[in-house]
Amino acid sequence: MAQKIVWSKEAQDDFLATLGYYAERNGNKTYSEKLAGQIQEAIERLLEHPLLGRPTNDEEVRVLRHGQ
Repeated sequence: MAQKIVWSKEAQDDFLATLGYYAERNGNKTYSEKLAGQIQEAIERLLEHPLLGRPTNDEEVRVLRHGQ
């Protein structure tokens, strides 16, 4: 069965707010686009290696922090 990444609504909102913050602060979207690309790469790694990240109390949920 194929794995999938499920973002909570709060995580989606936080991610978009973070990208918006950096775009506004920097006056362009360059860093936001770079950050989004890095997150996408992390998601792809997680899909290939589902045991990456820190386990949680829910065995179906793992936490992968950016930069790990």
